[in-house]
Amino acid sequence: EAINTMVQEMENNRADTIVVFAGYPEPMEEFLSRNPGLHSRVPFKIEFPDYSAEEMLQIATLESGRRGFSISQDAKEKMLTICTEAHKNAENGNGRFCRNLIENAILSYAERVYGNSPMSDASDIEYTLTSDDFSEVQVKKCKEKRIYDRI
Repeated sequence: EAINTMVQEMENNRADTIVVFAGYPEPMEEFLSRNPGLHSRVPFKIEFPDYSAEEMLQIATLESGRRGFSISQDAKEKMLTICTEAHKNAENGNGRFCRNLIENAILSYAERVYGNSPMSDASDIEYTLTSDDFSEVQVKKCKEKRIYDRI
C-alpha cells in the first residue's frame, strides 16, 4: 500500500518531487520489483562501493577520537584484522560496524580500567584503547556477520 502511494505521488507530482531510496543492492532490487511502476520511475541508480578494511580502520580511529580515546599501535593492528574480516561480510554495515566496534572496545576499556577497583583520579587515567579492548568475541562476531551485541 505504501509503495502504491509513493508511485502515485511520484507520477502525479513528478515535476516537483524527488524521491531517494537507499539500501544495499540486493534488497533495493527486491524493493523496486515489488511494484512494476516503481522500477520504471527510478531512472538513476548510484552504487557506492564498500569501504576497504583500511578505510574502516580510519573511520574507527575517527570514532574513537570523537569519544576522547587514542588507539595503541597493537590495537590498530588488531582492528585492521577485525575490519578485514568484517569487510568480507556485506551485512556488517561498514560505518555502523566501525562505530559499534569502538563502542564495544570502550566498554571493554571501562571494565579493564575501572573493573571492581575504586575510582581513581581522572587525571591519572590514560584514555588509550589497547588490543585487549578488542576481544576475540568481536572477531568471532565479524565472521558470524554480526558485531552488534557483546557477550
